[in-house]
Amino acid sequence: MNDINNIHDVTSQLDDINFIKSRITFANTQNKYDVYVINLEHRIDRKNMIQNMMENQNLFNVHWFKSSKTTKGYIGCALAHLSLIKYANALKLPYIIVMEDDTRFLVNMDDVKKIIDDLDIHLNDWEIFNGNPSLYHADMSKLIKYKLNDNISCINWGQTANFIIYNSKIYDKMATYNFSNDIDLFISQNFIQAYPNTFITTQINSYSDIGNNTTDYQDLFEKCEKTLRELISENI
Repeated sequence: MNDINNIHDVTSQLDDINFIKSRITFANTQNKYDVYVINLEHRIDRKNMIQNMMENQNLFNVHWFKSSKTTKGYIGCALAHLSLIKYANALKLPYIIVMEDDTRFLVNMDDVKKIIDDLDIHLNDWEIFNGNPSLYHADMSKLIKYKLNDNISCINWGQTANFIIYNSKIYDKMATYNFSNDIDLFISQNFIQAYPNTFITTQINSYSDIGNNTTDYQDLFEKCEKTLRELISENI
């Protein structure tokens, strides 16, 4: 595992598209959508969990991105996201689906497909899609929220980045992120996020290499989902 200790080393990786491609293990399936799963090489437990979850589905081609171990865990996480955005930009992809290896789906793949199909058809109507946004650190008095359609709403906050779809229209602006804070905070401060009215994903309870602790976000996500539903209903 690489241990990246300063921003210069981090940004030099982002400038090397061939290095980025070398970190990706591509699937050999021919499903409709590509998903890029961020995984630290030593987190075999999480990789096994994702493989078991995805074993019998036929929606995603599951590609693996080998993340770098960093002294500050959030830098390695951000580097992985930005590397995949850089890759998507180089290939001129209209969007890229990025999933972290502690993600679990809460709905069946047919429901996930409906959401992504809708986003695929209406590319001009959204910037970033978040499968389970949280209102952590949100200033509730400054929230902007509205419905995109019956299944998807939008809000100007949404921390957590375990299941994100980046639209090509924001690739360049995402490249201005400078690693001074968590990438999900940067996203919340700069973009409107689309999200499903019924969350399609969550984060499992497990040891986090970013925080060096065991995390449990279930109550947080449940409360956020409930709050977002109430906020949207107020606007109808």
